[in-house]
Amino acid sequence: MTETITILQSCLDAINAFLWGVPMLCLLVGLGIYLTIKLNFIQKYIVKAIKLSVVPDDSEGMVSNMGSFAVAM
Repeated sequence: MTETITILQSCLDAINAFLWGVPMLCLLVGLGIYLTIKLNFIQKYIVKAIKLSVVPDDSEGMVSNMGSFAVAM
């Protein structure tokens, strides 16, 4: 029984090492490039989004965007 578990563990370790190596790196980099192009370089709006998230609201008694984000996290 322990031999079977040891063999199974070594096979799973080899598969895990392969999948989390080069294939996963290529998949993540490729997906990042694809989404950057498909979403029209959305990273250029990140500074504007951060500025909008910390601007104080004019309404009284309401929770700000940043406040609700902080509570959610």
